[in-house]
Amino acid sequence: MTENQKQPDSETQDDNSNGVLFLRHPKAIENPIEWYSSKIAGVPFILRNLLTLKRAGIKTLAVFMEDPNGNLKKSFEKILKDSRLPKNIPWINNIPQLKEWIQNNPTYIFNGSALHNKKELHSLIHSNSKNERASTFPINPEKLNELLLDNPTAIQSQKADFPIYVPGATEAQIQEPEDFKRLHEIQVGGSGLSHDSAITRILSRPASRLLTRMFLNTPISPNQITLL
Repeated sequence: MTENQKQPDSETQDDNSNGVLFLRHPKAIENPIEWYSSKIAGVPFILRNLLTLKRAGIKTLAVFMEDPNGNLKKSFEKILKDSRLPKNIPWINNIPQLKEWIQNNPTYIFNGSALHNKKELHSLIHSNSKNERASTFPINPEKLNELLLDNPTAIQSQKADFPIYVPGATEAQIQEPEDFKRLHEIQVGGSGLSHDSAITRILSRPASRLLTRMFLNTPISPNQITLL
């Protein structure tokens, strides 16, 4: 993005943040349902990304994946109905639908083959800093077919406007099955779980959650809780 290009309006970013999670079909040998349902630190890949987008400040979520017969949509319905997600997330299954959807919405298109980071996305969405937006670029809505060819730079637009493509960090890309294990270990390490022994994870944490629920349901004062 050049120096004289104008950034998208900050008010639009904050008040009307819309995001499409773009699910590219994995390699022919991989089942797309199993691929995007694979768990990273206990949470399915697609769900983890959608929750991250929501928590980063995306107001309206949609999922885009080439799905002519609607079979993939049916397979992901249970995940998309997770209570932590907004209700009725649109499933966009072809390029014409995607074009129509983004025409009426200032939209970020997130690479669904990368595991996104909440803090980084929050900074991106709520900041006009060029440094925050350095890894993203506006795309030409008339060339969206290039997304399906895994060639997003070919559709880069010279206009600093929506839609904006967010590829995700290189180290967060999932290209091979081994990448799930690598990112799982990173997520677990970041949460502190990696420092727990197997016995601690199996016994101590569930017991702690049970005691917490018991205390919260017990009519005692805050001072008594502190003593406990």
